[in-house]
Amino acid sequence: KFDSAGTGVWMIAAVSGSNDELPTSVAAPFYIVQSKEWKPFEFKKDVEKGSAFDFSFLMDAPAGKYGFLKASEGKLVFENRKDTTARFYGVNLCFTANYLDKDTADKLADRLAMSGYNSVRFHHFDNELAAKTGNSTAELDPEALDKLEYLFGALKKRGIYITIDLYISRRLKAGEIPELKGPISEHREFKAVVPVLESARKNWEDFSRNLLEHVNPYTGMKWKDDPALITISLVNENTIMSCWDATPEIKKIYEDKFAAWLKEKGLEGSDNEAKASLMKKFLMETNDRSFARMREFLNSIGTKALLSDQNMWDNVPMALMRQQYDYVDNHFYWDHPHFTVKPWSLPSSIRNVSALSVFLSTPGGMIHSRLFGKPFMITEFNWAMPDMFRAESGPVTGALAALQGWDGLYRFAYAHNRELITKDTVSSYFDIGTDPINMLSDRIGLMLFLRGDVRPSDISFPVAISPKYMDNPKASQNYPKLAQQLGFVGRAGTIVDNGSVKLPEGSAAVLTLGDLEGKYPVPSYKISSEKGAEAEAAAKIIASCDLKKGALDIEKGFARSSTGEIEIDKTAGTFKVVTPRSEVLVFGDKGRMEGAVMTADIPENNAVVYATSLDGKDLKDSSRILVMHLTNVMNSKIKFASKKMNLMENWGSTPHLARKGEANITLRIANPANAKISALDITGKTIKEIKAQASVDGSLCFKA
Repeated sequence: KFDSAGTGVWMIAAVSGSNDELPTSVAAPFYIVQSKEWKPFEFKKDVEKGSAFDFSFLMDAPAGKYGFLKASEGKLVFENRKDTTARFYGVNLCFTANYLDKDTADKLADRLAMSGYNSVRFHHFDNELAAKTGNSTAELDPEALDKLEYLFGALKKRGIYITIDLYISRRLKAGEIPELKGPISEHREFKAVVPVLESARKNWEDFSRNLLEHVNPYTGMKWKDDPALITISLVNENTIMSCWDATPEIKKIYEDKFAAWLKEKGLEGSDNEAKASLMKKFLMETNDRSFARMREFLNSIGTKALLSDQNMWDNVPMALMRQQYDYVDNHFYWDHPHFTVKPWSLPSSIRNVSALSVFLSTPGGMIHSRLFGKPFMITEFNWAMPDMFRAESGPVTGALAALQGWDGLYRFAYAHNRELITKDTVSSYFDIGTDPINMLSDRIGLMLFLRGDVRPSDISFPVAISPKYMDNPKASQNYPKLAQQLGFVGRAGTIVDNGSVKLPEGSAAVLTLGDLEGKYPVPSYKISSEKGAEAEAAAKIIASCDLKKGALDIEKGFARSSTGEIEIDKTAGTFKVVTPRSEVLVFGDKGRMEGAVMTADIPENNAVVYATSLDGKDLKDSSRILVMHLTNVMNSKIKFASKKMNLMENWGSTPHLARKGEANITLRIANPANAKISALDITGKTIKEIKAQASVDGSLCFKA
């Protein structure tokens, strides 16, 4: 039974016993269908040239024109353009989405460049690239390699840089790792054995050499010599503490090596608590040695791209291990699906709430994982479909990354197979090539971060830890929440104090883990685990800083950046960005929000309203402004277990359905009486003109 709002509820009446018993009703499947509230539209993926959605002005083609990317004083610069900081906003291509015919590769490269993306991460490409015949998957398939290299060349030509991992999900045949009984079909297993088995590392080296030393016929250069290949993660998501016990067979290898390590150090008699702590130290040392040897190999063949590893997790041991990397890489997801029966199969559950409801603990948890003095990238992030609040993803991530002065953001993913690039298919968890909401939200993130509309804070709040921090068996592996929440006000991250550490520029206060307080030229605070201790410390820190515009109230869930450009309000469920060239108003529910130039009234539901200058002028003086009003998009007949939309049972079908929403928008701009407002489709093409009126105070008012 479908109601007027377009939602469907099946009511099942179960009757048993005598006829005078009342039936019991249970809520059952809930559907989204075409109605007055949900209107179908055609999701076109290309961009109308010259339109308001043509962001190709952000490109600087060809990629590599300024030489190789370098890390310099914690930032990224090109060797022949050292006076300009480099930034990257990209997408992931997964599996067969990396292997396209030439015509499709060119069309995709054009589409990405016109969308404003200046980088692509080839991801989950290694299994498709492995040879289909023979005994070694470290050998490359010529046909697949040709397609991948053509795409590389097409992207490079348009100013799009490449980043890769040298192992992601390649499945190894039986015998390739002779110490193991069978094949490796689950990537966690290979990640675990690389640090402890010579045969596994040799296999990794062979694959890496075969790829990096191959001459790309479409660029005329070996991969390792091409400045368009900017960064390499040695193994994807190989955090050693998450994979060392991948199978009982592999776990036994680690346990034997740990026992030998204890004996060598005379610690075999340690009690169980001490051994648990020592195991962490053993794993960290094992990983450090492994990375050093893998780096040595890549250096020996002349690899010039910057190197990183362990791009997952945000705890203290990770900071200690990441010290030796050229840059830090990490991943985060808001409302990642959970699977109730089988991984990556329906039904799947989500929370279906805004990240503001938890005071942005995601992506806030990434803030302290940054190491001051090293570049920092997020090569995977997303708000998973069908979360109804995912329109906030671009503004939240882009604004916070810009405030922090991070160096790269990569949406996961653009597509997981080649069909998603060419066809209009149902939206899925992560592919923005099938999800217009996350795709359009990225346009906001691009302007705030890549164009630099949000400026970095000039105040820093480092967390200091000792290199020997993990020697204490009772040391907490987790950061205090305050370490991330101060990142809503100023730049935050970690420093490893080896005795000669230099505080980051603009340090206003230092949080210490361990016994380091009192040794810095600015106030330092050792955070207690007692209730209210972090709120008390936050109040003292904010009071001691000359923030002028900044504020932080942990108990109320309110923060304002030191720049005055970003405001987070957990209680109201709002997020606001106000800069000279862009303004974003994120509504968790109906209400009114006001920026410097734009005001919006939302009569119902959550929404994102955005205005940005397209001519480079300040918004108030701009002669060409893009305004976006995002509500929600779902697949037709997408099926949930109940109205709460927490448990999804079927993806539904096309066409995509956009949720009805209204926004009464006011722009305080120059010459509002002469303004013309055009409604655009998703490609940027003009559909029709929109009526507007100039208000008494000279503002431009219209309804979106």
